[in-house]
Amino acid sequence: MLKGDGTEQPSLTLQGFTPWRLALALLSIIMIGGSLYLTDHYYEVQFPKTLVSGSMCDVSSFWNCDTAAFSPLSSFMLIPTAAFGLIVGFIFFMGSLFSCKEVETSNYLLAVINALGCVGLFTYSLLVLDGLCPGCTIYYLCSLLVALLFFFKSKWDLKIFPKVWGTYGALALAVGLGFHFYTKSQDEKFASTTQKILEEFRTSADFEVFGVRSPYRIASATEKFEDAPLRVSLFSDFQCPVCKVFAEEILPKLVRHYKGKINFQYLFYPMDSACNHNIGQPMHPMACEAAYVAACLDSKFLEVHDKIYEKQNELSFPLLQRMANEHQVSKCYNDSKTKEIVENMILDGDKLGIQATPTMIVNGKKLEGLLPLKFLILLFDDALTQAQAS
Repeated sequence: MLKGDGTEQPSLTLQGFTPWRLALALLSIIMIGGSLYLTDHYYEVQFPKTLVSGSMCDVSSFWNCDTAAFSPLSSFMLIPTAAFGLIVGFIFFMGSLFSCKEVETSNYLLAVINALGCVGLFTYSLLVLDGLCPGCTIYYLCSLLVALLFFFKSKWDLKIFPKVWGTYGALALAVGLGFHFYTKSQDEKFASTTQKILEEFRTSADFEVFGVRSPYRIASATEKFEDAPLRVSLFSDFQCPVCKVFAEEILPKLVRHYKGKINFQYLFYPMDSACNHNIGQPMHPMACEAAYVAACLDSKFLEVHDKIYEKQNELSFPLLQRMANEHQVSKCYNDSKTKEIVENMILDGDKLGIQATPTMIVNGKKLEGLLPLKFLILLFDDALTQAQAS
């Protein structure tokens, strides 16, 4: 197309599906699909609608989505980070269908920026979160492949085309604002959801009749477990990534918030077939061994509890043996009686219908999965009020 002065005016044209463009389209579709799943998962864990929460992509202690969904970088200004991946994937997909020199050059630069961002998030996940989100990793790989496609197909040019980048900026702003206000509305609707969960909590079965007790305390307001107005029994697994999030991010805040009112005991429930008869195949292969070490250190339980979760992705027989040696409990660690302690707690969990970790029994009421701190405070406050009124 020519301008009035006779010079050529760039225009978008429908492109034929060459192998290069087909590859770009397929990678873009995967990026869009992954981003949609991760965005949905973000809202699922931030605004759960039931007492049970979790993720189908909790593959192992290293490969899981929940840790990423609860991390500080899971959102920016109330916009899920995955939503930005959705925008980028859409731009690349449209670029595989309609293109011109200016769009292709701009998309090359966008591909490089996106790939560098993915490298940063990948590094953050490894160094800070000690694990990787499977969905995020798929997005990272696709992003790197897209950058390589442009590297081999297009000519590098740092020239900025205002109209193209202005369009991209307007798209990002519109989608970002949409997610921002949607998240804000979800936060406001949270009040009605919490009421539903509160009613479900109040009317759930009372499990305190089983009288499960543990010598492993996280917090002690009174010597006798049953004397505190707020009594929490936590069934957990040292290799469960969601349990790690709970132990490091939520548990300390709960203990501080209810200081002097709460007795918080820990019960071992390893999702490991080595000691848990409910697990048909290896899932968290070092969870039983980690429980044996912790079981030998009831007087230093909180210290070893924190240390094991800190080293979750490094757990191995040599590491746990060194830990046992450092605390001079090697004999206890290798004693069959220690294994019986852990197995008896698993049996206690079976009586309560424990199926996943973390699971808490709060004044006799069962809470499964990881709930946001604001949910937990609401439910704990209600349990405390009920206890003080009786």
